[in-house]
Amino acid sequence: MAPNPFNVTSCETASRQIYPGNFNAHAAPLISTTTGVTLSANESRFPADGTYDSVYAIVKMLGYPLKGATVNFTVNTTNAKVYPLSSASNSRGIATSGVSSTHVGNVTVYADFANTTSNPVVIDFVPYVSFHFSLPSIMSHVPTSTIIAKINGVSYTYSTMPSYLNVSMNSTVRYNFSNILQINTTARLVFKNVTVNGVPTTSANNTVIASTNSTVVPHYTLQYYVTTAVSPSGAGTVSPSSGYFNQSQYVPISETPSGLNVFDNWTGAGSGSYTGNAASSSIVVNGAITETANYYSPINITFDISSMSGTSGTVLTVDGNNYAYSQFPFTITVSHGSTVTYSYTSPINGTSGTRYVFSSLTGCGASGQSASFTATSTCTVSASYTTQYYLTMAASPSNGGTISPSSGWYNSGAIVSINETNATNYAFEGWTGTGSVNYTGTSTTASITMDSPIFETADYHTPQTITFTTSSMAGTGTGTILTVNSKAYNASSIPLVIGIPYGGSVSYAYQSPISGSTGTQYIYNAISGCGTSAQSGSVTVTSNCTVT
Repeated sequence: MAPNPFNVTSCETASRQIYPGNFNAHAAPLISTTTGVTLSANESRFPADGTYDSVYAIVKMLGYPLKGATVNFTVNTTNAKVYPLSSASNSRGIATSGVSSTHVGNVTVYADFANTTSNPVVIDFVPYVSFHFSLPSIMSHVPTSTIIAKINGVSYTYSTMPSYLNVSMNSTVRYNFSNILQINTTARLVFKNVTVNGVPTTSANNTVIASTNSTVVPHYTLQYYVTTAVSPSGAGTVSPSSGYFNQSQYVPISETPSGLNVFDNWTGAGSGSYTGNAASSSIVVNGAITETANYYSPINITFDISSMSGTSGTVLTVDGNNYAYSQFPFTITVSHGSTVTYSYTSPINGTSGTRYVFSSLTGCGASGQSASFTATSTCTVSASYTTQYYLTMAASPSNGGTISPSSGWYNSGAIVSINETNATNYAFEGWTGTGSVNYTGTSTTASITMDSPIFETADYHTPQTITFTTSSMAGTGTGTILTVNSKAYNASSIPLVIGIPYGGSVSYAYQSPISGSTGTQYIYNAISGCGTSAQSGSVTVTSNCTVT
């Protein structure tokens, strides 16, 4: 039922409570009002520089902090000032004031509340020295929220950093400057050194004894971020790696291609960057820079060929490597700008009586059956071949006549005229052909279409012989015995053998009577052979025969 002694407003905020029953009325204090005030200061020594140094009074009731208590502060001398003269305690019972003096000596400070006086605190105001922190203007570019230094444990930004800091003579001053101050994503300041009265030290964290007025100057190096990249990714490696470099620093850059990639150029952005096609160069870091090494990607060259069948062996040689027809189409990968040397085989043998002859080439800027070209983009080399068929020309028998054309290769679809001239006493019988569009017939001249291998044979009848003879004369007859084709023959020519083409005609006439030896003559009696039936006549010869 009692108010909370730790909160003076608790009686106002506590819920109303009703208790039934009988109560005896009497008056008595519910709680004790005992209070206490304790005074303290950060340090017992302050520089006599006229600045206010904090003192703290803690007000407690029943041993608990009292909020809202008005505490009055006083000093024992007119050589010192206290401000404010009074202040209210916070939730922790703390009331704050400040004491200053420009006179060296002790000052006693008191605090009182509700007729309760605190313990006295004696502050020794001593001679002081001044530390001047001179910040270079470049540090003003650091974001305002960035902590640039700590002095005696207190953090400061660029805007809150004191220009002058007065401290007790011979006291200890600890300062710690940040090693890296980020300006933005591509610029930063890197601690270099700090000078105290012109004497440099490379440590950002130092402790000095305040024996004299001092000027403290931190020094930072401005750095910019240099980004080095490769395009396309993985096409090569570049040096150096991306990172920060000092302002105005000369930085060599270089590249090394990977695999079949070929360096093209550098493209640079930013003051002092490099753009050009030298593989190695240098940049001047006047600001953030991006350097990209650009590469030509490997190029795919495809080789193809027109349709064939029955081929074997090497059809194409590319850069010393042989390829068979079964490998087509195939693709090789080469560096941009490299020279590709190729050679198509011609002719290429196919199935029996068939071959393929190079006719034309397209693609990749290449031309000709064998040549070289420069690879600058992905492309396809296509070779076209003309199909040829073999025409075999023959005579049977081989000396039966003269035929044309000679045996040889002809393009598919070509129309070829064939003809023959029979040899003496040989009779042309006809052509015998094999193949898709051959000729078989008795015409001495014909045409064929080369849609396949063709064999054409001119067939001839061989020369025939007809023999004329007599009987029972025993070579004793005198004068003309026989006339053949109007030519006379005597007994010494008998038997008479005459060559004649197959189917040729021979006219003959046997003489009668024929004189023999004295008192003897020979009279025609009969005739036989070769289809003859009379002493004189004409006979067609279709086979070797004898007339008697």
